[in-house]
Amino acid sequence: MTVPNLLSLFRIIGTFFFIFFMFKEEYNLAFIIFLLQGLSDLADGLIARLFEWKTDLGAFLDPLADKIMLVSSYLILSYKSMIPKWVAFIVVFRDFFVLAGFLFLYTLSCQNVPRPRILGKICTVVQVLTVSYVLWSVEGGFKFYFFYITVFFTLLSGIDYLLSGIRLLARLRLLKG
Repeated sequence: MTVPNLLSLFRIIGTFFFIFFMFKEEYNLAFIIFLLQGLSDLADGLIARLFEWKTDLGAFLDPLADKIMLVSSYLILSYKSMIPKWVAFIVVFRDFFVLAGFLFLYTLSCQNVPRPRILGKICTVVQVLTVSYVLWSVEGGFKFYFFYITVFFTLLSGIDYLLSGIRLLARLRLLKG
């Protein structure tokens, strides 16, 4: 198991601690866990590229860890009324939409490994920053800016993935006949 894959596993396991601390209202500890998870997301990609440790397991684990970490954080923050429910809905729906599209295309082609898109990466960074800000500044007055920016990039990256999926579907149909 490579270091990047271990970092992805850390994000998955860390989510359970994050949820635990959120329910205990230990927001500082939840913030530290989430911050470490976010940094591990940056580190695993960097390490995988620098040391050429890219693996099929990593291509699966990394986005899975991101989805588990982010969807869980948005759901719990929404449950705790720390972010609006509509923001959590858009984040969760986009991830469900992207996953469903990937599964659909994968069943058609049986060979496509999900490839991250630049807007997807930007979206992940913005979502991580939003959760971090909300946890760091429970009384913060600029949260709504973060919410709108997050929703903007979440929707934009969802549209980007949709268009990418449509292009791939068109290529698959052209190849088949």
